[in-house]
Amino acid sequence: MMIWVWFTMLYDNFVNYYHKYITHPLRDFINVTVTHTFVKTNYATMQLQNNSTLQDGKYRIIRVLGQGGFGITYLSEHTMLGKLVAIKEFFPKEYCDREETTNKITVGTKNTVDIVDTLKAKFIKEARNISKLSHTNIVTIFDIFQENETAYYVMEYIDGHSLAELLKLNGPMAEEDALRYIRKIANAVN
Repeated sequence: MMIWVWFTMLYDNFVNYYHKYITHPLRDFINVTVTHTFVKTNYATMQLQNNSTLQDGKYRIIRVLGQGGFGITYLSEHTMLGKLVAIKEFFPKEYCDREETTNKITVGTKNTVDIVDTLKAKFIKEARNISKLSHTNIVTIFDIFQENETAYYVMEYIDGHSLAELLKLNGPMAEEDALRYIRKIANAVN
């Protein structure tokens, strides 16, 4: 029981630290699908529709994997390679909406344009920084592009569950399993 409490506290602290300071996703720990509750009620208009395409048909959206305060992650297909990828779209939900007919992102007010531009620049910088990393516990970024008045980056798709999902499904994990995840996290952020 003590190990479980300790691990839960470590996990919560790391997630908070990760979201505040770390600029790259970690494979096997925090999946590309970190989900949050949206304040807006019409989720469908915020997302690209299934079978939408990006980059003149190079990528086809299959479905939403997750959504957060600053982005939406999609399961997609690289149509030329026939390969599944994950695409993260910059979409700061507090400041933006989507035109349903064009998929373009619109900024709510002129006062927020500078904020959105600054956040988008950070999003692109994050993608560039991640793309320079090479580690088995960090996802690989294949592409960065701008379209629909926003930015996207394309990552390898890793099928499976996040650590949070595994804990929900299976309950507390054995000490040896918890230590294995802790070592992977430490190895990636070292």
